Amino acid sequence: MSNTDLKAPVEPGLTLCGLEIRVHGREFPELDDAWDGNWLRITATCSDSGASVTVSGCLLDTVSFLLLMRDLMKLYEQLEGRAVLESVEPNIHVEFASRDRLGHISVCVHITPDHMTQRHQFEFTIDQTWLPPLIAQCEHILKHYPVLNPEGRGV
Repeated sequence: MSNTDLKAPVEPGLTLCGLEIRVHGREFPELDDAWDGNWLRITATCSDSGASVTVSGCLLDTVSFLLLMRDLMKLYEQLEGRAVLESVEPNIHVEFASRDRLGHISVCVHITPDHMTQRHQFEFTIDQTWLPPLIAQCEHILKHYPVLNPEGRGV
């Protein structure tokens, strides 16, 4: 095998339009409790029309991706409602909202490295065909970083 055949492992993540979230690992890999053990180190960047905002740190947890995946599945099946990637940390919030029964979906990304002094919002429009790949990306994240002690988190 040559050096050109070697590829660095791809970090699990979520990619959609101008949004890219990379998961680098658990904040506390030695813990297995429902709270601290589920926090993930991430880097998220959202870009569009000459603007780009990046945040990084322990801003999302495994439960955030699990709840998003469940809501995306429901949105895909029913073509109504919404799905949200959210956290108790105010740096990133992504909302998917059904616009009609034809499968059009609005995606609103709120992202900021400093929630005290900045606000950044990006809006995209997708259709239901984007949802299965997003669901698969969430599954991939959760395969690498399963929810620890889900009963303790009520999921």
